[in-house]
Amino acid sequence: GVAWLRQLRRAGCTPRFLSSEQIERGDLAGGGWKALVMQGSLAMSDREAAAVRAFAAAGGTLVYEGEPAAFDERGRLRAAPVFEARAACTNVAAAVAAVPAPVRVSPAAAGVVVHRYRLGDARLIALERDADVRMGEDLKLVGGDAASETPVEVEVTLDRAGHVTDLRDGRRLGRTDRVRLTVDPWRPSILAVTDAPLPDGDPVAHLAAAAARQGARKQ
Repeated sequence: GVAWLRQLRRAGCTPRFLSSEQIERGDLAGGGWKALVMQGSLAMSDREAAAVRAFAAAGGTLVYEGEPAAFDERGRLRAAPVFEARAACTNVAAAVAAVPAPVRVSPAAAGVVVHRYRLGDARLIALERDADVRMGEDLKLVGGDAASETPVEVEVTLDRAGHVTDLRDGRRLGRTDRVRLTVDPWRPSILAVTDAPLPDGDPVAHLAAAAARQGARKQ
């Protein structure tokens, strides 16, 4: 499961999680989801499986290995498969490539993960090195390697063009769907993508003020 999650983040996706209860009540149909990764989803209720099949029939992408929903929610083996059985996936990257991503980072081997947010109408894209660092029982950091602790140059490709601003240094990069930048191992890069160019001055202040005005209009 961790390998899938890391590959998805490196592929430019920002995974979120849905529980069985959320899928059963219809959240999968109305949440604007593009793909569903069913890693280890061996047991499903009939209602959940029907919701997943409806999602796929409506154009959603399913990514899985083996046979999801082989058992019902009580662990009883079903008499017939609910989904087409697939051979175990040994190439996680190939499976993840089937998931549509609004942001792509190349080269993939750079080990950069993407986090996407919204601030009003602006798209915020944060990029950071995927260093395998964790805290040990002695509260000291363990893991990591020299490669992931050095800056790396990458190209970021967006699914649609917009006016891009580097929020770290305030540079306006113009209207584009492709940006080259250097990602620092300890200081994530943050880009704002807007429909119109941001005015001169502090871009963060402009974005916050615009979001506040938009929120006020909606209330």
